[in-house]
Amino acid sequence: MRLLLVHAADLPQLKPYEELEDEYFWAGENLLFVIDYLWREKGISLFSIAHHDLERRLNDANPSSATIIVGPEHKPLLDKLHPSNHDPADLRRALIYRGVSPREAGPAAVDGLKLLYDQLLALPDDSVFVIHVG
Repeated sequence: MRLLLVHAADLPQLKPYEELEDEYFWAGENLLFVIDYLWREKGISLFSIAHHDLERRLNDANPSSATIIVGPEHKPLLDKLHPSNHDPADLRRALIYRGVSPREAGPAAVDGLKLLYDQLLALPDDSVFVIHVG
């Protein structure tokens, strides 16, 4: 998994100016499971509206990987993403349902939610962060 910070103007070329330290020590698929849980169970979409076409092209070009572009458009979701607003047991169950071991599911889910929240909170208004798994 890679987390890239990209100036919005450089996004079409996907030219990162910084690879973010993510301190997420779990499989990248686990983070995708957290994003899917947020969307399906909580109605919180981290899929890009502003960069939908690029996000779709990147994902269509390589079906064995996933790319999600998170930008300033998602800042209004910060309150909903705050880890204290989510039951760790629900997150854990969601990852176990996806095949993650029960021992790994809890910490991977909580760490993933914290990573998403922290990166969005720190995101400059002229940039996006790109999550690439695969």
